[in-house]
Amino acid sequence: SRPDLPPEIQTILNKAMAKLPDDRYETAVAFAQAISSLVITPETDEAANVVVETTESNGRRLALIVSSSEYHDPTLAHLVKPTANVHRLVDVLRNPAIGGFDQVATVVDESADAIRRSLAHFLADRTKEDMVLLYFMGHAVIGAEDKLYLAAKDTERNLLRGTAIPAAYLAE
Repeated sequence: SRPDLPPEIQTILNKAMAKLPDDRYETAVAFAQAISSLVITPETDEAANVVVETTESNGRRLALIVSSSEYHDPTLAHLVKPTANVHRLVDVLRNPAIGGFDQVATVVDESADAIRRSLAHFLADRTKEDMVLLYFMGHAVIGAEDKLYLAAKDTERNLLRGTAIPAAYLAE
């Protein structure tokens, strides 16, 4: 809990990070919509315009959004495509009154190799003081031995190990 955040933002973050999956947002789109509903526009009450401090330390607030909605694999191509607006989410995260992120990068409809490279570059010069957000919009596939893989544009459902991003890669 962060007392410097407006209660509306804290409520959304608490729900997104709930321990029980049933208590979290049902989809990434629902989470993005909840955040987007807080975007401050000229018509919004000025009292809501609270600036979020970056962090108590010298760390930075950095985000990478990976979005995949186009798939070459016929099975993956038939799945419902994510509909969240990546650019709106970027605006919300950069907005000093909501996310206050120093840097927000995106990777949209790229190959698995391009996504892995972007992740490697994004994480390369991070310190313990940095707050890092990795946000994936797209589909995941369970492969052999119940391993989870994030699907990319060139993911082949029958060759997940070589054409998708293993969730374990992120955990490392």
